[in-house]
Amino acid sequence: IAPNKIIQYIANSDADIVCLQEYATAKSEKSLTASKIYDALSMYPYRSVFYQSSTKFQSFGIAVFSKYPLSNSRMVKYDSDYNGSSVHEVNIKGKKLTLINNHLESFKLTMEDRTRYSSLIKSFSSDGLDDLKGAFEQKLGPAFRIRAKQAEAVSKAKGDYVLVCGDFNDTPISYAHRTIQGDLTDAFAESGRGMGITYNQNFFWFRIDNILHSPNMTSMNCSVDKVAYSDHYPLWCYLKLE
Repeated sequence: IAPNKIIQYIANSDADIVCLQEYATAKSEKSLTASKIYDALSMYPYRSVFYQSSTKFQSFGIAVFSKYPLSNSRMVKYDSDYNGSSVHEVNIKGKKLTLINNHLESFKLTMEDRTRYSSLIKSFSSDGLDDLKGAFEQKLGPAFRIRAKQAEAVSKAKGDYVLVCGDFNDTPISYAHRTIQGDLTDAFAESGRGMGITYNQNFFWFRIDNILHSPNMTSMNCSVDKVAYSDHYPLWCYLKLE
């Protein structure tokens, strides 16, 4: 069996902390089980996984893998069937970092929705625009409202050093992003270059994945790796604790 490219990428990344969303493990030993992932990522002795949904074949959730000790891991309390945020205390050489890993509410657009959108963009035609607009409005409005409440819950997390990562499913000018950011610094805005697009499918080109940090930290070389192993590109940066 060929190695999983995402797991291989993480293992070769030399990152100290890895935040994963839509983390999936298989239940059959013929596929990628949790124990196989743990073995492949053995350079991370500390890990926290919260599963949020499952099928007969797989379990799905969010996960953190770390080279530094994790403690007091818990979920942020907000309503969602498939999405979620987790809080962790990370001991970095005696300094306490509060880490929040997020996968905020998605728009739940179907593949048909996305295909219709990309076809519309390619053809520059207004045919079907009203139908597509109606379909989008039915999904976007409720998602914005749900995400707003989730963002407000996440924004309450405090600590000596704060690091907020993950898939916000919303842009930097959105209410969700602004609410979570508060007085935190957007690492890509601080030290990145270019558009920073992290979602890359069907002409939906947006920067919706983020690394935010408290003002007593400095980010360097925040970058998007354009490796096409997923519908999201990985976002990473170096962080210095003052």
